[in-house]
Amino acid sequence: MKRSRAGLLIQGSIDRAALPDTFPYGQFASSLYAMLATALALPAGALEDIRPLFNSQQIEDSTQRFRSQAWNERR
Repeated sequence: MKRSRAGLLIQGSIDRAALPDTFPYGQFASSLYAMLATALALPAGALEDIRPLFNSQQIEDSTQRFRSQAWNERR
């Protein structure tokens, strides 16, 4: 889990080998996908590039900040 001023990022994966054989993983995966899309107010579907869904100027500003010498020297 990572926290910033802009929000919270939770990353992870599911170890399918740890799940019971009867666990409906396909149903779970599609339901999770739909619920995340709804919660984030994003269209559900496959895209080659998700960047147009977000504020590109904010992404560019953050990219430049994280690439800066000042930022990397503080780390």
